[in-house]
Amino acid sequence: RVVAARVVARRSASTKSEILGYFEGGAVLKGTVIKHVGYRWLRLRSDSGQPAHILIDGDLVGLGSLLQHAPGAIAADVPRLQTMLDPAELSGGGGANGGASASAAPKAKPKAKVEAKASAKAASTDLGDLSCWILHPKGEWGSFTVKPEQAMVRCSPSTKSRPKGMLKRGDIVEGEIRSEWLLLDKNMSHVDLTAGAGRWVLIDGTPLKVPGLGTILERYLAEPEVKTSYSEAVEVCCPDVDDRSSYHLEAQVDGDLVVSVPCAPKGRTMIVHELPPGSKVKLRFCTRGATGEVSASSSWEETMTCDMPAQWQEGDEYEEDLMGLPRCGCKECGCKAFSLHSDGVSLNMNMSDACCARCGCSVGAHEMYRAPEAKQAKKGPAAKKAAPDKPLEPFLIEKAVALPKELLMARWRPLDCPVGERAWPHLPGAFREVVAWSDLHSDMGANMEHLRSLPECPETVLLLAGDVATKLGTLESSLLLLQKKFGAIFFVPGNHELWVVKKEGLTSLHKFLAIMELCEKLGVHTRPAYINDDVAVCPLFSWYKANLVDGFTRDKSNIPFDIQTVWPWDVTGRGDSNDAQQPEIADFFASLNERRLQNAPVDAVAGLRQAMIEAQDEGGGGGPAADTRAGLKVIT
Repeated sequence: RVVAARVVARRSASTKSEILGYFEGGAVLKGTVIKHVGYRWLRLRSDSGQPAHILIDGDLVGLGSLLQHAPGAIAADVPRLQTMLDPAELSGGGGANGGASASAAPKAKPKAKVEAKASAKAASTDLGDLSCWILHPKGEWGSFTVKPEQAMVRCSPSTKSRPKGMLKRGDIVEGEIRSEWLLLDKNMSHVDLTAGAGRWVLIDGTPLKVPGLGTILERYLAEPEVKTSYSEAVEVCCPDVDDRSSYHLEAQVDGDLVVSVPCAPKGRTMIVHELPPGSKVKLRFCTRGATGEVSASSSWEETMTCDMPAQWQEGDEYEEDLMGLPRCGCKECGCKAFSLHSDGVSLNMNMSDACCARCGCSVGAHEMYRAPEAKQAKKGPAAKKAAPDKPLEPFLIEKAVALPKELLMARWRPLDCPVGERAWPHLPGAFREVVAWSDLHSDMGANMEHLRSLPECPETVLLLAGDVATKLGTLESSLLLLQKKFGAIFFVPGNHELWVVKKEGLTSLHKFLAIMELCEKLGVHTRPAYINDDVAVCPLFSWYKANLVDGFTRDKSNIPFDIQTVWPWDVTGRGDSNDAQQPEIADFFASLNERRLQNAPVDAVAGLRQAMIEAQDEGGGGGPAADTRAGLKVIT
């Protein structure tokens, strides 16, 4: 005899097998008792003509007693199996995160017939007054995990209502909390819920006093995922839920709660500030009720804050950002002074992506440092009235972008190969080793420390192919340091060397020329030269162009590449001085190579041509033999 309100019949003796239908409480069934994997099942033949299996004792899976032996009771030889809604209708919720997991349905039925049949069944069963749940004010949206082996998904908030599917232990579902029930559907009308179109799961069956039916759903909060640790802060991924209004993030240090802040209502991450540097921190999410008590919490996640940046000392009022601008305290938190986070810089795009290594806030959140003005003593009985400020001159950068190209070329010519030179010069000595390096980015403190730790290699030539440093002073320090490590240095600037601060009144080409003059002063080679009788190095200047990548067009690119560069109008021929993708920029840099290529010796040109041929034939196996190639190797 069925002693539960309803029991499910399955195709095979497994709680994971396909649901065929159900029998109402009180029904008397006749079949064979079998034992499978420690569970007793009743196997019988239903009116569908196929075997059906019903679990007898559901205590072990949190369902209580389902069937009891009924000697002498009269049972139908072929009991009628009550069918359910097509389980395919549950697919709208999706998997473990959005609804019930359902077994594969038999042959799909027309929707109209299914709905009519469902309405008829709903009408034939007295479910009592369900208005307190169906008309319930909008409740909190939360995530839950299934505790028992299985949990029933029903069409209405009643244990007597029709099942729609099953959840298994460990499934995670989200829904709207309506008292003791969880509604898995969002924004469903009262009319549809009354008609049985919803999907409901009982949260706690303890008040029903059904044997074996206790807590079914347990509040689930995923532990925080730490994205980045800073010296005095931690960046954490926000909870992946629609409504975060009741969510808080808590942080403990040495067992003491030091931070409890509401989760950010929007965005993917949030930053927890005011943490001690170099400390073990425990983080968790929790939900709080209207009175502030914790209603649910995740497990604790442990992480470490970083040590204070080595370049920052207590008492420092400011530190320079990547562009050399002094930055001090943060407007968004209590951070006292900016310190550049080496992992937070976008090396090719917007400098505003940079953040502080202490607090994690963006560089823009840190105010510009202004030195305090010395106070002047008053003279006489009254202070002299301050003179009005002079009208500001036109912004310097506007003057710079308007300079004619010829003025720039006049400054360039002394830095180019000498007129009339018929051969590239030879460096003193004969170097036997060449090392190529780029993207040192020594603006980052750790990278500069790495340069200092390099061994001395006086017989090695270093080729620096750009992006050594953005700030001119840091570039000079880096080149001086590397000159002590290597026998000779060849250098061409990269895009980062050409980033400028507009208020300094320099365009990127002005800075390029300043870098060339700096190299001239230091003895860093920017012109071609032999490093021994067999090898020559030829620095070439370039910039990117649309044809650098096959299929790339300017209209497809909305990436603000190198927006920290500024270009003179007479070079680009256009009005946009910040568009670094203008093809005229690449043409200008290519024109700077003409004289050094014209002065190239015949064997150097032959070496270049041979390298091009071999590059085209690479992988084809048809290249010339080693003994027939040109004798001179040229590195560009």
